[in-house]
Amino acid sequence: MIASVQDILGRLKNNPDYAWSIATSYLHIGLNIVVQIMLVPLYLAYLGKHQFGILMIVLASINYLGMGVSWVVSGGQRIMGEMFARQETDQLQRVYGLNKLIFVVYALITSSVAFAIVWLMQDRFFSADAEIAQDITTMLALVIAY
Repeated sequence: MIASVQDILGRLKNNPDYAWSIATSYLHIGLNIVVQIMLVPLYLAYLGKHQFGILMIVLASINYLGMGVSWVVSGGQRIMGEMFARQETDQLQRVYGLNKLIFVVYALITSSVAFAIVWLMQDRFFSADAEIAQDITTMLALVIAY
């Protein structure tokens, strides 16, 4: 723990932008919390408890699926940073293109699997209410488009 604090303090001394980056990151998290607290009553009033729960599951799934490509982000940034420092622009462009391709393929695969699961299992999952099954299918299609 002490080593981590010392590491952060060392980074702050060497790079003042590091402090701004940390501060804005925490500000973003705090702002997101405030916005969600304000939106929850609207969600509940408009959607109702059941559909609000479904929305929360869908939104949590988006974050979970986003973690699946975090290795591409960190690895790609490191590789592209090294190539930029060595001024290897041709290879940098290829790696950038590969990263975009990986993101698109991952998004297509995960969205197709998620939609197929909900589409094929909607009768089993939501047999009591066909309207909710339709709402979830529509919501999932909108999430995939997002």
